[in-house]
Amino acid sequence: MRVQAAGLGNSIAALQVRDDFIDELTNTLEDGAAKLVEVDLNEEGARLLAVQLRQEPGIETLAVAQRSQGLIAELL
Repeated sequence: MRVQAAGLGNSIAALQVRDDFIDELTNTLEDGAAKLVEVDLNEEGARLLAVQLRQEPGIETLAVAQRSQGLIAELL
């Protein structure tokens, strides 16, 4: 019985070491995934801002053209 109890104790200790390793690995992978998602969000935000900045002059040009057409129509 003592030999089997000692063997069982060793098996439990080995399982505990594996369980701790798996917990640490899971935490590391979750942290890494969270950082990747954060990086992607920052990159997408920068891309969106760049697109908006490129669109602003075009929108302003259209607004000026519309005002100009209105003024010309009033003069005629």
